[in-house]
Amino acid sequence: MKYIKQFNNETAYNTAKSGGDFDLPSVSLIKDNYEVRYDNLNPTPQLDYFYVENAYNGTNNIKFTIYWSEEEYTVPNFSYSFDKETWYGYTIDTDITLSINQKVYFRGNNESINSIYYGETVLSASNEVNLGGWIGSLASESFEPINIPSLESIFMDVPVVDASNLDLSTYITLTEYSYAYIFSGCSSLIAAPEIPILNLANRCYSDMFKDCTSLTEAPELPATTLANYCYSGMFEGCTSLTVSPELHAITLANYCYSRMFKDCTSLTEAPELPATTLAIQCYEFMFQGCISLTDMPELPAINLTKQCYINMFYGCTNIKVAIEQDAVYTKPYRIPSSGNGVISEQSLEYMLGGTGGTFTGTPNINTTYYLNISN
Repeated sequence: MKYIKQFNNETAYNTAKSGGDFDLPSVSLIKDNYEVRYDNLNPTPQLDYFYVENAYNGTNNIKFTIYWSEEEYTVPNFSYSFDKETWYGYTIDTDITLSINQKVYFRGNNESINSIYYGETVLSASNEVNLGGWIGSLASESFEPINIPSLESIFMDVPVVDASNLDLSTYITLTEYSYAYIFSGCSSLIAAPEIPILNLANRCYSDMFKDCTSLTEAPELPATTLANYCYSGMFEGCTSLTVSPELHAITLANYCYSRMFKDCTSLTEAPELPATTLAIQCYEFMFQGCISLTDMPELPAINLTKQCYINMFYGCTNIKVAIEQDAVYTKPYRIPSSGNGVISEQSLEYMLGGTGGTFTGTPNINTTYYLNISN
């Protein structure tokens, strides 16, 4: 094995492993009981390739194409295989015909993954497909740590059904726009890939699943340190989405949740928003047009920022707020949820515009309103 680690006891070993302080593969020696532990790459079998699987009940033509002219950009060097043993050179813009349930595997032999970024190279398919394997294989035939510059739009508008077996994280370091728009317009997508990376970058997931109208459940988002625009528009237009991810960050970044669930018309429950340190326009338009939304999360931040809540619930017609408490409007609601808040420029502008209660528009800070009994 390439890496050998030594720990005084089992507790020290488990702490290092759970904290991600491991290079894999690894052998560890635990001194107090002289046990040896092996930690292998996971998933080893899929780090050698990226694959496309025919999910259509018939033949399917798939290909990679160059969006821009070949004279202006470097043509990536791909190989493909049907059995992971015999590999052939792939000519860009050439159809590969797949039978029912058949897979084609790709791997790259490129100096870096830069040759397929910013919408230069895109996948197309004549019918529904599933995606799997390691995204980094498009850069290199051997697995190694890589920076993802931007795969913006590489699968945009492709009829992808299941991407749950696509590895977007192993050995990956995000940079600006890494996965922006990558599944935008994939209206057949029902299973998203896991995205467990904790170190985010500006716009890394911006508009990632925009207009994925069949997606019902969002992937988990474990990051607690955010970046500017990191989740902006991430699920905008996901009209079937009913399960939103938990949002853990206490300190926000500029525009981080802007438009995140805009026009998610089936979403009934908002995630909790525990952040106490806000940023410029962090929640702007976050739930705009969510016509099925029936609850408003508590907002604990004391110091508001410029346009932090602007249009946040605009057009959420099932959110109903009143100035006075009565038999219908029973639940107290205020901004912030407790304490004496400090407002900034247009912090609350049109936050409740177009909602369904007797009060709409711009609420006042440190003022108690009342939610409808249905909220």
